[in-house]
Amino acid sequence: MGAAVAFQLVSRGIADELILIDTNEGLARAEQLDLQDMQGRIDTRTIIKINDYSELADTDILFITAGNILAYKEKQAQGNRWAEFKYTKDIVQDIAPKVKASGFHGVAIDTMNPCDAITQYFQENTGLSRQQVLQPERSLTRRGCKKWYPINSIVIRKTFPAMYMANMANRNSPRGQRFA
Repeated sequence: MGAAVAFQLVSRGIADELILIDTNEGLARAEQLDLQDMQGRIDTRTIIKINDYSELADTDILFITAGNILAYKEKQAQGNRWAEFKYTKDIVQDIAPKVKASGFHGVAIDTMNPCDAITQYFQENTGLSRQQVLQPERSLTRRGCKKWYPINSIVIRKTFPAMYMANMANRNSPRGQRFA
């Protein structure tokens, strides 16, 4: 989902800046290069940076979509909505202090599972208000982004940095992005 959000932000000229953060710097760099290459065929330009938490200080919206695809598959097979919790809790424990230290004061949209629990956990660990840490409705995880979040329905300023947050403990993990 994160790569799809980044693509939409860049291809539609929504973000002036996009910051991609991934524990696997090679994957972040590859995504950066793909998005930069794509810009040769469109009329807008987005500055794309990687792995710099300090950029969060001026960011309006942070998308966090990290996870573990193996736990997600287990959840699907067993019907256990808590299968991903251990992984996503560890991710929050890793990134929350970095987000807090960055001076981030925008809105965070968490799509990690179980979304309600992890959203609250992220909010508590960053010290952000409940109005600043949001979760999508369930249709995001069931039917993809179309029902919850068509990009053109979001009203945001043209000049904002954007960020992609991901934890790639597993190379097949769904990537996560945050755009501001």
